[in-house]
Amino acid sequence: MVRVHSTSPLRRPTNVTLPAQLLEEARSLDLNISQACEQGLKSATRKSHRRVVHRVRL
Repeated sequence: MVRVHSTSPLRRPTNVTLPAQLLEEARSLDLNISQACEQGLKSATRKSHRRVVHRVRL
């Protein structure tokens, strides 16, 4: 049987390379790696948007 991977139009699979020690620590704490990466990426994009908006206003 062929398994079809359905991808929501709102979410896409991706690969991320992380430092081994960080990944091991996150796993030992039973963290959801995808959620943690998503939260970090959201935070980084918000900060970048604020910097861009700040530069445009100057």
